[in-house]
Amino acid sequence: MTKENHVERQYLIEFNRNKFDSINKVVAHLRSLDYDVSVVPNHLTAIVIKKRADQKFSELKNELIGLLNPKKGSLIIGSSSGKQWFCSMKGNRAGELVEIEA
Repeated sequence: MTKENHVERQYLIEFNRNKFDSINKVVAHLRSLDYDVSVVPNHLTAIVIKKRADQKFSELKNELIGLLNPKKGSLIIGSSSGKQWFCSMKGNRAGELVEIEA
């Protein structure tokens, strides 16, 4: 595996109301964009994404936000770096990824 293709980060994402209403369709969409995605076993709304070094987090972030139900979707992201984010399509910061300070 070349340096450009090694896994840089791993993300655990929990969706609440994705626009497809199906985690399997979310996985299929992200895989079509060349992300390494798996469903968390025995869980209906959580996935794990392994992002390569050549894939930008800003692009992944925009894709994830775009997968939310535009009226009431939300998600929580936990990174292997220890950072955590939240995004809700409701409220005064709708569609904005907000870092959770621990």
